[in-house]
Amino acid sequence: KKEEMNKALLVAFCVVLAVCLSLAVYVPSREERKQLQGPPSEFGQFVDPSPADAAQSSDSALIPVHLTQNGNVWEWTSTINVDSTEELSAALLSPHREHLEV
Repeated sequence: KKEEMNKALLVAFCVVLAVCLSLAVYVPSREERKQLQGPPSEFGQFVDPSPADAAQSSDSALIPVHLTQNGNVWEWTSTINVDSTEELSAALLSPHREHLEV
């Protein structure tokens, strides 16, 4: 009887091990991943956002500045196109800003 019990335990262990291993490597398909769950009152929340709501816009630009040396002075000269004749804001981001002239 002891041998039969050991054999039954070994078979049960192998079955449990096989089930655990099969679940550990299971990757759901794309269709299965799209199956959403929840009460019907939440179904409206499961829609993709409209592109207009997800769009990002910016009213700023970062412009790289490459200085050239002119005697003892370092200079940058360029033309910057802006879309307003009324307002323009500029910020200098430099660890040496106290030595800069605009």
